[in-house]
Amino acid sequence: MFLAGHPNHQLVFMRIWQIDPDYLLTAFRDHYNENPINITRILDVAQDLKILDSLLEVQPFAFSLDVAALASRREYLNLDKWLADNTAQHGEAFIREMVEFLRVKVSHEQSRMHDMTAESRMMLLNAQTVAIFIRAMRNFVEPAKEFNKPVSAHSVHLPPAGVFSRRKRRSLLKKTIAAVPPIL
Repeated sequence: MFLAGHPNHQLVFMRIWQIDPDYLLTAFRDHYNENPINITRILDVAQDLKILDSLLEVQPFAFSLDVAALASRREYLNLDKWLADNTAQHGEAFIREMVEFLRVKVSHEQSRMHDMTAESRMMLLNAQTVAIFIRAMRNFVEPAKEFNKPVSAHSVHLPPAGVFSRRKRRSLLKKTIAAVPPIL
């Protein structure tokens, strides 16, 4: 009820945060799992409560990666630094989650391109954010020609929607998915 928008939401969330922060973080994650587009409301509330740092520690990583991507877009977070810090802290597990996160986002974008009338059920990533994720992965993994060349050739340089036809853009997205290694 309060996550959907209520006049007294700030007071309620602040009190819950003071009493049981884990409960509130779990409620945010569950609200996100119901519909990933809820990430915008969750980030708004987290900013009001000044708990973004705590929210970014919530696992599974897919949730925190989505929060970080949106927070970066809104200029609340330095995504490069956050990804580097989490990669250093969590290592290969975090990189695997980043790869899976990007696969899900690209797959969703592909399905939306096939059916333009479909409602978006998640926030899409812009090309700059994708480039930051790929750069973070490359900085962690030792550079290898078979890994770096396909990724940089297709993912980082994707033009914005509208530059290519839907068919050409779909082809580039398929190459992007194929270029990301399945498991490190």
